[in-house]
Amino acid sequence: MSQSNPNYFRLGLFVFAGFAAILALILVFGTGQLFKKTTMVETYIEQSITGLDVGAPVRFRGVKVGQVTFIGLSGSLYESNEPFPERKEYVVVRMLIDRDEEKLLGPTKKLPKDLRARVKSQGITGVNYVELDYVRDMGNYKTLPYNWKPQYLVIDALPSQTDIFFSGVRKVLDNLGEMNLAETQKKFDVLLTNLNTIIGGDGNNNTGIAKSVERLNVLLGRIDEVANKT
Repeated sequence: MSQSNPNYFRLGLFVFAGFAAILALILVFGTGQLFKKTTMVETYIEQSITGLDVGAPVRFRGVKVGQVTFIGLSGSLYESNEPFPERKEYVVVRMLIDRDEEKLLGPTKKLPKDLRARVKSQGITGVNYVELDYVRDMGNYKTLPYNWKPQYLVIDALPSQTDIFFSGVRKVLDNLGEMNLAETQKKFDVLLTNLNTIIGGDGNNNTGIAKSVERLNVLLGRIDEVANKT
């Protein structure tokens, strides 16, 4: 029995050393993440965000600066006391940014007015991410209104590239629908009538191009006959 005690002691020492090594690795490689200062922000989106999931990267001009941590609806987060027909029902996307709030806001203590978030696709995979960037033509995009106090800093969102494309298609279709097709058909009929009159004549003094060409051919034939006789 006394001979087995040293073996248990060595086994316990080995297990303890293993745990100590694992703990050391966690501290060495995880210290940066453990003590990294971050800031939570959120954005509101009116369109579908199919393809965007929790854990998706957040990028600033292509460089990863955070990740999506939550996706929900404003109806359950901020508008639970509002009648359902009056709810905005925006998609709320919360993101953890790898910057502390002081550095993110800068000396103004506010987010830049021209900073915007947009859901973008990573290509044919259909996986989406959130792109942050500054925009110059802010007047071309409306800011979504809301009447609640946000839990985190809010970055206004831009419509996705897909939504912009389909919005353009809808505008073209709407413009086509607003055209007076009956009036256009009437003008086209008048144009065809005028062309027929020019070509065939009106039966009165205007003989038309076709009759003039016929007479010209007769005249040229007579000239040719005279030329052959001489």
